[in-house]
Amino acid sequence: MWERILNKNIYLIALTVFLLLTCLSLPAFAFPEYTSRQKALKLAAVLDHGYFKSIKISSVFVKNRGKDDYYLQAILDDGSSRKWLINRIREWTQTDELILSKNRALVFPSEQSTDFGVLEKNDFYRTVLNATAFVKTFDKHDILEGKSLVLGVLRFRILQAEDSKFMSTNDLGERYRYVLELENGTREFFTYSDAFALLQRSAFLEEVPENVNVLRKTFKVLELKKIPLQIEDELREIWRFGIEVVFDGPIETSPDRFPYQVVELKLKDPKTG
Repeated sequence: MWERILNKNIYLIALTVFLLLTCLSLPAFAFPEYTSRQKALKLAAVLDHGYFKSIKISSVFVKNRGKDDYYLQAILDDGSSRKWLINRIREWTQTDELILSKNRALVFPSEQSTDFGVLEKNDFYRTVLNATAFVKTFDKHDILEGKSLVLGVLRFRILQAEDSKFMSTNDLGERYRYVLELENGTREFFTYSDAFALLQRSAFLEEVPENVNVLRKTFKVLELKKIPLQIEDELREIWRFGIEVVFDGPIETSPDRFPYQVVELKLKDPKTG
């Protein structure tokens, strides 16, 4: 009897572990298969006369699987007819199996929404090639989150086979397409979605206003000096420590460029300690 109960418990534990591993292996989100009627109509117009796996698209129709769930039906030049769900369209766009006409690229800015945009590559090239400065806005979870720096542009180019990020993708499976080299020695890699978003917020400046400081120079760190931990206020248990960074030249410092955050875990009464 005890052996039977033990075997049952082992089976339940193994099943639980299997289900847990299965859940962890699944993607954190599932891109929608269907969209609204209005978006489906717009998407069909965008895809018309493009190319699917090197075969020209003759026409695209809108179909539905209920009142609010719409998808596309494509007719190709080889006479085949294909049902296209929205999540598959997104995947084919990322792998270049689905290409738009007139040197454009289809982008889905949100990982959970069927909202889409069209990157006009020629417009993007003209804008970035004429830019003298790039407005870099820092993403979430960065120490400079939400802040922007204006950086001098050195050159822009399409990624080639010898580049480290050629054919590599970001966390959403989108391929990196371009690299922007900046005068301060750093580089920015862009996907089609990145390029679309940067154009939307006018991140490339052809002319920089006089009151805007453009960062063009790189600063080399010569030395790091440790400032030892020492008591500042014994009653309140306030300690002082730090790191002194020695650069090869003077740097304009400001709270915007060098932000910091102090978190006190053990709160004490200032009067009694």
